[in-house]
Amino acid sequence: MDTTSQSDLATGPVLRNAYDPRIDRGISSLNVPYVWNNFGTWQLPAFKGHGALANGLLGNWEFSGIYSLVAGPPFTVGTSVQGSLDQQGNDRADRVTAVPVNVHKGSQKQWLAHYYNTAAFTENAPGTYGDAPKNAWRGPREDNIDSSVAKNFPFHQEQYRLQFRWEMYNALNHPWFSGPGNACSGCSNEGQITSLIGAGTVANGGQSGLPRVMQFALKFYW
Repeated sequence: MDTTSQSDLATGPVLRNAYDPRIDRGISSLNVPYVWNNFGTWQLPAFKGHGALANGLLGNWEFSGIYSLVAGPPFTVGTSVQGSLDQQGNDRADRVTAVPVNVHKGSQKQWLAHYYNTAAFTENAPGTYGDAPKNAWRGPREDNIDSSVAKNFPFHQEQYRLQFRWEMYNALNHPWFSGPGNACSGCSNEGQITSLIGAGTVANGGQSGLPRVMQFALKFYW
């Protein structure tokens, strides 16, 4: 929980009302409830006692993978109509009582077009800053698999080893969707998800968020 998730010194004023900062207290934009990273490696035996064919085809393989799961970024429903008249552009929408928000419902095609129920919000009343809660909803979660397949070729009584590697970042070519358009009115993509999150956002430092990237490598061990 915080009042502002960034510094006024770097970005200019971010408090909606400097005389009543409590109205900006809520879930921090820096809050990530869960980050899960799981790594595994499976090594096949050499199959030395099963003949040269089994040894060459089945032996000395390695399969590795990293699975990452990260909570989606939080968002607040704002408004493009500045009812507060302060010209800062930080107003929020007003919640329409008894109308459900229905975040992330239905199939992927459905929630990409209508990530939340826009009827649950309206323009903030004149002279107010809007009562929609801060960061009460989250965009789509981010999940990714990076994997590699390696074949080892030991020789000279296993003193040396040649390894061929095939590595894939975002192996399933899974898109990472950004948050929805969150301006209450006057915005053509209100409630829609129209873009992807780029590289550099995954905790394990891979190429997640971009389309599948593959590379091949040859390594010599001694």
